[in-house]
Amino acid sequence: LLVHYWHLASQPEQTVKYAIQAMVIYGTQGLYEDAIAYGNLALGLLEQHWPENIDRWCRVQLKIYTCYLGLRQLDLALQTLQAIKRRTDDPEFLYHCCYIEAMLHTRYLPQRDFARAEALLEQGLIELARTSFPESKKVFQRVFNRNGLALVRHFQGRPDEAIELCQSGYAELNAHLAPDEQKLHRSVLLYNTAQVYSSIRSYEEAIRYFAAAMQMDPNYSEYYNERGNMYLKLGRLAEAEQDYLKAIELSPPYSEVWTNLGQCCRLMGRLQEARAAYDRALDLDPAQPVPLTGRAEICEDLGLLDQALADYTASLALKPNQPLALANRAILHYQLGDLPRALEDLNQAIILAPQMPDLYGNRAVALTELGRLEEAAQDLQTYLQLSPDAEDRAEVEQKLAALRVETPVA
Repeated sequence: LLVHYWHLASQPEQTVKYAIQAMVIYGTQGLYEDAIAYGNLALGLLEQHWPENIDRWCRVQLKIYTCYLGLRQLDLALQTLQAIKRRTDDPEFLYHCCYIEAMLHTRYLPQRDFARAEALLEQGLIELARTSFPESKKVFQRVFNRNGLALVRHFQGRPDEAIELCQSGYAELNAHLAPDEQKLHRSVLLYNTAQVYSSIRSYEEAIRYFAAAMQMDPNYSEYYNERGNMYLKLGRLAEAEQDYLKAIELSPPYSEVWTNLGQCCRLMGRLQEARAAYDRALDLDPAQPVPLTGRAEICEDLGLLDQALADYTASLALKPNQPLALANRAILHYQLGDLPRALEDLNQAIILAPQMPDLYGNRAVALTELGRLEEAAQDLQTYLQLSPDAEDRAEVEQKLAALRVETPVA
């Protein structure tokens, strides 16, 4: 109302002031479309009454950019950044715009353009050198920029270079800043290094860097959750559980860590605890295929076939391309006497994972029950071809011979 009445009263300064405040408030609350409307009102008045105040105009545009990003209106976000770059020659704005636009091309736009992102980051360093920032801030911003390049290298599949950029940035901050300066960003550099090691399955190294990041920022839940994932992959289940519980303690609830705890408890054979963790994950976010599939497997183990079937179906509705979930649901259909649906699921699973031998073995069972003996024999033959060292090879060969005897000659 303040914006409306100041505008009616032809008081542009007050209108702009409160429009910007409204833009910030609505943007913070995630009401991005309303925030953009107030921002555009402010921009129009600034251009009409204070065209020389480019600094203020640019700051409003940057706020509008974040709203477009939140709405995933990426073309408009890019156009907003480019409008700022056309309007100003202030190196501070240009430095920030180069970095932000580089991240658009690296992370968000449908067609990633790593060459463009790298060129923007290099241009950003040129603009940074032109700023009047104190040297300590220039050091920090230069490292921040190189951290962006590390992300580019990571996505390009060049992990060694990504790690070197993170490590050299960390060393540069340690060399030029006081120990208590930019501790958060230093921990982020360690965390990013850990993530790159994780991506190349160097899990022990990843754990080492996660631990170093935790020493700097011991209260960040995500560090514990991700280190727990490393322990889980290494089969160090007790340590994984400890990290997941610490992550839960440090943060408002989020579904991912409860899902991970469920996976851990299931591997430890604690099925009821695993089911409770999956329940909590789904209470927080019902649209998650992983906990639905995990809970389905537990219900299957506990003999709760109807609940397992419902969970597999819900998981596959969210993410249809899960060959193992399809195979498991096929087994349930078979156990419940619904052979056509079992066969349908196995057919789809084989399309998705044609090199998985067990799928052919299972489909051979369903085809045999349906009297389609020649097709069943073909599947058993494929099973043996894909799994020449199968432990049940003799048994399968015996079944195959029996099917060939029973198959009528055309």
